[in-house]
Amino acid sequence: SRLSPIAVKLMTFYPQPNVLAQNQFNAQNNFSVNGKTPSANDRIDVRVDHNVSDKFKMWGRNSGFQYQSTPFNGFGNVASSAGGNGFGFGANYNTALNAVYTISPTTIFNVSYGFARKVAKQDPISQGFDQRTIGMPEAVQQAAAEQNLEFPRFNVGGNNGIAALGQGNWTTLRIQASGHDSHADLTKVLAKHTLKTGVNFRKLFMNFRQHGEPSGTYNFGNIWTQRLAGAANSTTQGSGMASFLLGYVESGTLQHTFPIATESSYWGFYVNDDWKVSRKLTLNMGLRYDIDLPRTERYNRLSYFDITAPSPIAGKVPGYPNLFGQMKFVDGNNRRQTPTDLNNWGPRFGFAYSINDKTVFRGAYGILYSPSVLQASGTSGSSGTQGFQQSSSVDRSFDGDVSPFATLANPFPNGFNRPLGAAGGPGTLLGLGIGDSFFNDYVNPIVQEWSATLQRDMGAGFVVELGYLANKGNHLIDGESSMTYNQLPASFFSLGNQLLGQNQVRNPFFGVEGINPVSALARPTVAFSQLLRPYPQYTSVNAFRKPQGNSIYHAFTLGVTKRYSHGLNLQASLTAGKLIDDVSQTVTFLGNAGTKQDFYCRACERSISAQDIARRLVISANYELPFGKGRRFMTSAAKPVDFILGGWQVNGILTLQGGLPMQISNGNNNSQLGSPGQRPNNNGSSGKRTGPIEDRLRSYFDQSVFSQAGNFTFGNTSRTSPNLRTPGTNNTDMSLFKRFKFRELLQTEFRAEAFNFANHPIWNSPGTTVTDPGNFGIILQKGGQRRVMQMALKVQF
Repeated sequence: SRLSPIAVKLMTFYPQPNVLAQNQFNAQNNFSVNGKTPSANDRIDVRVDHNVSDKFKMWGRNSGFQYQSTPFNGFGNVASSAGGNGFGFGANYNTALNAVYTISPTTIFNVSYGFARKVAKQDPISQGFDQRTIGMPEAVQQAAAEQNLEFPRFNVGGNNGIAALGQGNWTTLRIQASGHDSHADLTKVLAKHTLKTGVNFRKLFMNFRQHGEPSGTYNFGNIWTQRLAGAANSTTQGSGMASFLLGYVESGTLQHTFPIATESSYWGFYVNDDWKVSRKLTLNMGLRYDIDLPRTERYNRLSYFDITAPSPIAGKVPGYPNLFGQMKFVDGNNRRQTPTDLNNWGPRFGFAYSINDKTVFRGAYGILYSPSVLQASGTSGSSGTQGFQQSSSVDRSFDGDVSPFATLANPFPNGFNRPLGAAGGPGTLLGLGIGDSFFNDYVNPIVQEWSATLQRDMGAGFVVELGYLANKGNHLIDGESSMTYNQLPASFFSLGNQLLGQNQVRNPFFGVEGINPVSALARPTVAFSQLLRPYPQYTSVNAFRKPQGNSIYHAFTLGVTKRYSHGLNLQASLTAGKLIDDVSQTVTFLGNAGTKQDFYCRACERSISAQDIARRLVISANYELPFGKGRRFMTSAAKPVDFILGGWQVNGILTLQGGLPMQISNGNNNSQLGSPGQRPNNNGSSGKRTGPIEDRLRSYFDQSVFSQAGNFTFGNTSRTSPNLRTPGTNNTDMSLFKRFKFRELLQTEFRAEAFNFANHPIWNSPGTTVTDPGNFGIILQKGGQRRVMQMALKVQF
């Protein structure tokens, strides 16, 4: 095959960076935002207190902070992938007002108001770039111009991959967010009761614009250059660079987004009673009620997918008389995507019982509700704006990767999937995928918490506290991977090769009015597996970042406190617990996120949480050395001696912590069922190895325990491996300091500090992908902070 002219031009366009280009770029591009030089910071704070009378006091505060930033600019090359987040400007403003009125000596009324506003602007270093100068077609340039012109992204991965070309995604950003928060609280003190009641109101606004891939992202792997066409993606054959040079795109996206303007309201009501039943027993009882009203959008540009409604093409497709699912849109009469959750009652109960003068037993239970996922939010990624924002995807092949369809010279031969908004009607996205507009659950996340502690004064300044604490979460935000309602059940594994994309059959959806013309369902043939799906008129039906997760946590705590005496202050805390969940992240970019394997088996996702830390011990101490005037030794030392040797103080913090559970990855998803992921197999052994890490760097755990799951199977490895943990933490920080007093108004403080004082090695985690033999189970390098020592001298006058 001939090389792609565009790829060759790109390689020529992307020269080796040099310092001269860097300096020329700085000189020719004097960037500024709002007339100010980047990297400037301005802050203003004003506060006013006023006593209106002996009974009425009030205060107000206003703060403002502005910042500007400029990234590393890629040495003047707009094709550089090192441009960071682009040139930015931001500002934060907040106002707080508070008034307290003493109605009587036992009754107090308090009103407060707060306002906060955030403004952010960010542009890529390639802002305004004309794609036609690198050979991209006119149609792509026009589609990009409708969003934001910037250098497109080219990711050349797979075998023999190279660094990416072009600005990172999600760079263009505009945020104008504000919130109002007001409280009214009344407190009444009686002989044995302290009663409190109040109301809280919040109003949130979000004006948001962020372009993810406005000028297109194109990914190149080794599928088109491996030995066998249509085979599973090989880790040893083919070349991502070769695919790039040939112009054979493996995947790609050009997004069509819009600026959104949402608002939402929240009400909270509470009543609480602190009741001193007796000298030994105090009870705390309360009830809170929360109402989160689902958001609205200024121009009603919100949608929601009804999975139970008849499809607009039901009865029009041969063999499919009972198709379900249709997109719906809000309007002036119904501006919200879901009903309001009205069941957020949160009882609270606590007690403290003094067994004797030195022993106290405490306990508590409460139900709390997290903010709704339907609060004002500008992100089009999960706010339910399908139909108003769309993505045009590169269709690399329609015959199971036997022959390419899209190329770099014409990445979207079927045209673009431009959004139609509410005009698209119930048939919006027919033939494509359903995602963020599917609210399979909308209630507020619920957390139940309970605890019990026993505290004992042991004498000599020591206090010991034993505790048990737990919490249970339901309807937690699930952002690890999608819930795939269009997945085939595991019983279909028996079909074997019939599930592969190469198995094309006559398409009953071909020619049906309403099917999106850029869809695979708009072609004469279609993959046989697509016709088996629960919702065959859609390529995917996913729910993402919706409240469907569950967790349970139990922990034992031990705390020892040595109150300050004889120059020593000591605090030791031990926590031993276990966190179990079926989802460990709200968003995947936080790290430690897993991938679901089987939509039809939620219980199969239940495992030790990816966030679980089984043991943690922290000991901190502050000790004044007993030398010098007023100390145990050298009390009568001469002033010069006391000036040098007296008054020193040493501090230390020791942290011992276990590692996080590992998540063993299969590398590829070969299940062929359309599931989010596929986990590897375990031979029934634990794989755990003990001994110094230095002795098992090449085999941190037994790699032979795991093997890649093949086609048409699910692996038997759990979501996390509780007996396989990443290297833990063993860290000691120390400091030594002394104040030198020359005169009453002149003092000097000397401080010497050492972080990771023992220089204990901190190891990176081993590789966890079965199909990556060069990294799997292997620790390649150290991470974290080596020992750092610093000294400082501060003069006060």
